[in-house]
Amino acid sequence: MTLLMRPIEDDADSEWKEVLYDFRKTRSERELRMSELESQIAFSWHIIEGNSEEEAENKVSDVIQSYKSHYNSAILGKKYFEYCPVFELFEDFGSLLPNRIDMEDIITGNENVEGYKAARNFLSLAQLDYSFFQQPSSRILKTED
Repeated sequence: MTLLMRPIEDDADSEWKEVLYDFRKTRSERELRMSELESQIAFSWHIIEGNSEEEAENKVSDVIQSYKSHYNSAILGKKYFEYCPVFELFEDFGSLLPNRIDMEDIITGNENVEGYKAARNFLSLAQLDYSFFQQPSSRILKTED
């Protein structure tokens, strides 16, 4: 179902676009008919209760306005994903940071070195590149053991 919630522009396949369009159109039409049916039922109930047509129409209109003021699932989903954090997933053992790694291995991309992927991912997340380690002051680079 999450594929059906994506914007149509994201899909390259024209057949899939057509299926998505038909699904969304059908769903929208169904929701509209259900809304109209619910309004008619509420209107009829107010008439049966002894209200005039005008009073019943006003009461139904008030209820509809109160529903429109609430979030629906699509709006809530969009709001949720606006604030949902992005997670970086790593492999189990290949993602463990090593105690030490040579900068030469990072620069040359030596993937055979233990912890290479983890070190590369860490530097990427920390937004550090090779130039950071070329700073003249070594105090920045050293840590206390």
